[in-house]
Amino acid sequence: MNSKLGTASRTTCATFKNMSIEDETSLVKKVLAENPGSKLDGSPNVALGTARLVCLASSEQNKPIAVAIGVAEQ
Repeated sequence: MNSKLGTASRTTCATFKNMSIEDETSLVKKVLAENPGSKLDGSPNVALGTARLVCLASSEQNKPIAVAIGVAEQ
């Protein structure tokens, strides 16, 4: 785990993919709050869509969600 990442931001794509729509939405909002000033700041719907697409890739399953959608570095 990367200690620089907040709790929500450390959630892996594999975990995210198994969440309900409500939980996905809530998590993405928390990730954005943990990473103010990111390229997706203020765009929770874009961030959610990006997360859903990126987390489909098998290569991204163990990546923290914030890193996978590009709002934080690992």
